[in-house]
Amino acid sequence: MKPLHAIRDETPRIVKMGDALSQLVNVFWPFWDHRETNANESISGRCYREQRGFRRVVNALFCWQDDHCKGAYEKDLARARETVAQYEGDV
Repeated sequence: MKPLHAIRDETPRIVKMGDALSQLVNVFWPFWDHRETNANESISGRCYREQRGFRRVVNALFCWQDDHCKGAYEKDLARARETVAQYEGDV
C-alpha cells in the first residue's frame, strides 16, 4: 500500500472548495437526515441517488449541464473509487 502522502489529486483548489462546500451543506442540511448520507457525498449526488424533488432545483441552477445531479453522483462514485485505488496502489 502507498502511504497516504503519496496520493496526488491535480483538481484545482477552487473546484475542491466547491466540492467541500457541497459536502458540508449535504451533512448540515436541517431538513434531511444526516444518517442517510456519507460525509463525502455532494448534495447534488445525494439528490440524484435518493431521487429527491430538490433535484429539479439543483439542475435548474446548473442549467448549462444536461443533468448536473446525475453527473455529480457519477463523479462522487468515481472519486471514491479512485481514492481507494490510489491507496491500494492500483493506480
